[in-house]
Amino acid sequence: MSKSEERNGMKQKQGIRKRILSITLFLGVSVLVVWLVFYLQSSGNIRRMNERYLDQISGQIIERLETELFELENVAYSLSSNETVVDFITEPNTLLFHSKSAIVDDLLGTLAHTGDFSHTLVLYNQEGYYANFMGNLGQTTLEMLFANFHRTSLPRYTAVKLEGVPYISYGGAVMEDGQQVGTIVLLAEEAKLLGLFDEYVTPEGIDISLAESGVIVTSSNRERVGMTTDELKSMSALYQSKSMGFAPFEILVSVESGYFANETRDYALAAVITVILIIAFLLVYLAATNRYFLRPMVGVIRDVEHLGLDTNERKELNETGVEDFDGLVRQVNLMLTRLDERSKALLKSQSRLQSAEIERQAALIVSLKKQIDAHFVVNILNIIKTLSEKGETEKAALVSDGLSHLLRYSNAEDEFISGMEELLVLEKYVTMMEIRYRDRFTAEFDWNDRLMHAQFPRMLVQPLIENAIVHGFAERKDNGRLLVKGQMDGNGVEISIADNGSGIEPHELERLQADIAGGRHGGWNVGGVEHIALLNIARRLNSYYGGKGSLQIESAAGKGTTVTLRFPPLPPCRTAD
Repeated sequence: MSKSEERNGMKQKQGIRKRILSITLFLGVSVLVVWLVFYLQSSGNIRRMNERYLDQISGQIIERLETELFELENVAYSLSSNETVVDFITEPNTLLFHSKSAIVDDLLGTLAHTGDFSHTLVLYNQEGYYANFMGNLGQTTLEMLFANFHRTSLPRYTAVKLEGVPYISYGGAVMEDGQQVGTIVLLAEEAKLLGLFDEYVTPEGIDISLAESGVIVTSSNRERVGMTTDELKSMSALYQSKSMGFAPFEILVSVESGYFANETRDYALAAVITVILIIAFLLVYLAATNRYFLRPMVGVIRDVEHLGLDTNERKELNETGVEDFDGLVRQVNLMLTRLDERSKALLKSQSRLQSAEIERQAALIVSLKKQIDAHFVVNILNIIKTLSEKGETEKAALVSDGLSHLLRYSNAEDEFISGMEELLVLEKYVTMMEIRYRDRFTAEFDWNDRLMHAQFPRMLVQPLIENAIVHGFAERKDNGRLLVKGQMDGNGVEISIADNGSGIEPHELERLQADIAGGRHGGWNVGGVEHIALLNIARRLNSYYGGKGSLQIESAAGKGTTVTLRFPPLPPCRTAD
């Protein structure tokens, strides 16, 4: 090898190495960028998921708490209007007052329940005499509780602390003849409220609190009690608050500022490890590429450049010592030795492939014509949904049945269909379109009984009806009329599709008729008519029946269009060649 050739080989090797290095660096940078985007996206998603989780928790707790507080109200309401309770409250004799409390106690036992959330129930008369049920609070505490609710607007919720124990209290009035004669006080222990919170606080670092008048009165985190809502919000990474509405309480769900610190640290550590692994991978990749790919490839390229152009001179590529490349080298050498023999076979094979491709394309065209447009199917499904939502279930069922028949019809493997089956599908299709284009047109079928046993090419008539409806009536709001007429006699089958739609301009009609007569393969859209569909149907008729099949079109602008098909009837079970 000359020094010039050696220098050229080195330049080639260096150029390839630079390209591989550039691709490798690009790959590494791309991975890092993807990781960074993933990190930012994941962090944002985690925060949004936590916000949704907090919102869900607060909503669920409010719903549960409202239920429990409503139970307190229901107990108070059922007792406030009870004759036994009113008789007890209004008893002026102290001894009788206390003796009647036993009757009230028995009454409480007959109730379905007195609220799972309640802990203590106290009844007061207007003088402050009381009867304590379901609890063991002392006299001084109960008198203080009376003072808290006496001569205040009732009903009323508030958070109180009695004998060192926090409670949620509800006070209601006992009424007689429109006058307040006593007071009902129900107490719920904070422990039960915290138990309710504990059902929802599963992740560490999430706190649930109850605030009244901007001050936290109870919380799953005892350090939050007594803190203002503004203070809690300022020290939280995430914060959700919701008011009870009918009660003067506010549910607060918060996440500590350090809640995301561990996740951020984990992601940062993962990022560092990822970068190190990527760099290590790139170095190993470059070394392996140079050893097992770059050097063998440069050797193969050099040998290929030295292959003689003289067909009588036989040369082979040298093996590289790398098995993967040597397999390729041996195959190339085998190809070179058998090139002359394979050339003719290859030409024949290409010819056969070309013929097969032509046949495949023809089959593909036929297959595509058997498919219902996806946009049409989506529109029909939306119509079914709309009809169902409006309660028009009968129409929805008709459209659904029509779509089912149309899909089976268009995707069936048989290329031909009986006249009876064709008529059934066309009627169902027209019914669907009448519902879809409500009050825009009416359709009529005049179908000869002899056609029922004739054999039709599948998807021959339906596209013409679709053209007439979609394009012929596009500008018409009502009074559209579609007539589908079919008959069979000794001359064969004749089917016409006539509409009183927008029609076709004379020069456009003349061009279309010329293309149909000349067997054009192209198509264009003018006048609102899809001419390519007409040309395809004309080509199909010619393919099936030769000169015995025809498509004729007559139209006048603003008056309508008539398309007429003529073809011989095929005996049952016969298919086109």
